[in-house]
Amino acid sequence: MKQPEDRPKDFYKKCPLQLTSVLSSRNDKAELHVKSKIKSHGKVIKNASVRVSLLDETGRNLKQFVTETGALAAGKEVIINSKGSIRDPKLWSAETPYLYTVNVELLDEQGKVTEATTQQYGFRIEEVK
Repeated sequence: MKQPEDRPKDFYKKCPLQLTSVLSSRNDKAELHVKSKIKSHGKVIKNASVRVSLLDETGRNLKQFVTETGALAAGKEVIINSKGSIRDPKLWSAETPYLYTVNVELLDEQGKVTEATTQQYGFRIEEVK
């Protein structure tokens, strides 16, 4: 995804992204949790929102969810928590390292993308034996 030309050079420091997930006990459902720190570097944005898209390894959109941020004042930061779930996730392991693509976009009041980032994510089971 192309980034805006006037995007701050320290975007990843100013707008960190945390991805976590919860798997059902039968591993047939995965819930993706996205925590975004959003800062308006320009004008006030009324009715901003964060759009998260989860894509499989072929680029097919499996799930898209939008979380409203409310108004963003110039220079102010907010933390937005979003979540969405998918059925029958392919699990990541050392033997089968399946990664999904997570696109996160900040939308202004007209639905125009003002900032975007992409991150790879693997749903996995953590066990201590």
